[in-house]
Amino acid sequence: MSIFLRKSVLKRVSPEYLQEMFLVIEAGMRFFKDLFGISYPFSKYDQLFAPEFSSGAMENAGAVFIKESMLL
Repeated sequence: MSIFLRKSVLKRVSPEYLQEMFLVIEAGMRFFKDLFGISYPFSKYDQLFAPEFSSGAMENAGAVFIKESMLL
């Protein structure tokens, strides 16, 4: 799993926070695999932090859009 952030955002987010995000995502993927008995069906999973996103978050297959201010 990898993460790509704009340099302006990366300066404001600690490496420890990013590591925690990965751990939570991985734990969530394992939880739902165990609960439903089905692995994540897509080849990749992205979280996109969008400035000025109108709602808090929006889930799509393989991509979750999150309002950037929720990250910061």
